Amino acid sequence: GETLYVTQPDMVRKFAVRTATKSPSKTAPQTPSAALHPSSTFPRKPTEVGRNGQDAPGTSVGPPPGARMDGPRAVTFVNAAASTAVAFVADTSNARILHLTAGMVSSSSGSGIEGFKDGDAGTARLGLPQDLVMYEGNQLYISDKPNHALRRLHLPTMMMTTVAGKAPPSQSGYLDSTGSGQPSLMSSPAGVAIWDTAIYIADGGNFRVRVYNIDADELVTVAGTGSNGFINGHARTTARFGWLAGLA
Repeated sequence: GETLYVTQPDMVRKFAVRTATKSPSKTAPQTPSAALHPSSTFPRKPTEVGRNGQDAPGTSVGPPPGARMDGPRAVTFVNAAASTAVAFVADTSNARILHLTAGMVSSSSGSGIEGFKDGDAGTARLGLPQDLVMYEGNQLYISDKPNHALRRLHLPTMMMTTVAGKAPPSQSGYLDSTGSGQPSLMSSPAGVAIWDTAIYIADGGNFRVRVYNIDADELVTVAGTGSNGFINGHARTTARFGWLAGLA
C-alpha cells in the first residue's frame, strides 16, 4: 500500500507513496465493496458478456451474451465476493459506464454519445472513459481522457459531477487546485488508483502523476516535472516520465 507502480508504453516504474505525498488523515474502510478483484470472481462460471457471439462491437444492453460493448478498458466491483456482486465497466468507445449484475447488463451513466455534461446519470455525457476506481462502495471515479477530467458518479443519487479538470471543462492544461472546489487542469488522464482517500491519476499529457484528495477536494502533483523524458530520482523535483498509462 506504500508503493505506486506506473506503466509507460515500454516499461513499469515505481515510487514510494509516503515520500511523495502526505498521508491522508482519513482511512477509507477496506471492505470488499471498496476493493478490486480478478474478473474470475464474476460471474461464478465463465460467460461471454458483451459480444453476442461476434467480434463486432455494439450498444445493446440486456442479458448476456446478447449485450454488446465497444472497446471496454476497465472494470471494478462492488461486493465482489458476494452473490450480489455488481461489476462496473468502462465501455470506452461507447462513451458510457455499464453495470453488470447476475444475468443482466445495464447502462449506469453516459448517453452513448461522446461529450461533456454533468448531472443525472441518464443524460450525463462522457468522453472516452479510461479507468475506474470505487470509493466506499458508493462513489465511482472515472478518468475521462478527451475531457481532461476526473468524473464522479454518486451511486445513491446517480448524479455525475466533475471533481478535477474543470477550469473550464474539457480544456487541456496543467493547474493544481489551491483549495476545495478551486479550478484545476489535466491533460489526457488515463489510469487511476486509490489509496486511502487519495486517487492517483496518470496525467499522460502532462507527464505527471497527480492526486485528487477526496476529503480536501484538491488536485495536486506528486511526481513528474512536466518534461517528457526518463530520469529517476526525487518524485517531484527530478523524476521525468514519458506518456503515462496505468497505475496500481
